[in-house]
Amino acid sequence: MRTGQEMYQFCKENKLGSSISKSWTIKHFDVVAKNLSVDEEVIMVFVGLHNHRSKEVTGGKDENDGFYGYVVTNKRLMYGQKKLFGEAYHVVMLEHLNDVSLKTGILAGEITIDSIKEKFVVYMSVKTEAQNVVQKLNDALLAFKASQNNSSAPAPTTPSSVDELRALKKLADDGIITAEEFDAKKKQLLGLI
Repeated sequence: MRTGQEMYQFCKENKLGSSISKSWTIKHFDVVAKNLSVDEEVIMVFVGLHNHRSKEVTGGKDENDGFYGYVVTNKRLMYGQKKLFGEAYHVVMLEHLNDVSLKTGILAGEITIDSIKEKFVVYMSVKTEAQNVVQKLNDALLAFKASQNNSSAPAPTTPSSVDELRALKKLADDGIITAEEFDAKKKQLLGLI
């Protein structure tokens, strides 16, 4: 699965959400597809309304940021939206995901995705599709965690790791990344996690 068309087909066949139209769904997935790295494997995709805020929260009517295409790979959760003018694209590394939860009503479902940096709600108008997404997303996260736990001996510190640590330290000192993000990446580079 490397193209927006293939992602749309997977989403449709596996009942993992729907957008207003097929062409816009493909465009949303295309935003993400062009950002895939060569060695990334797409595990699952879904589509839904991003940053959903219910009328109980807004005090009036339901609000959201429109439909997004979400792509889960063996490394990260990527999501994108094609707009009339421009596009939006975001990434959450799988190791930064804290929790995925589901809240359902009679017909619809809200998926809450919580990571180190952000927390957002994806609204899906069909409850069973939201349940399918959460099941597949949790399966992907469990597989990722298992692969991390089964990795071999700690990676040796190489000159490139040292250089990367120095660059990350500068980013932390400049306030571009948080101290927590620096510590997490440092542990990863040193093979401590």
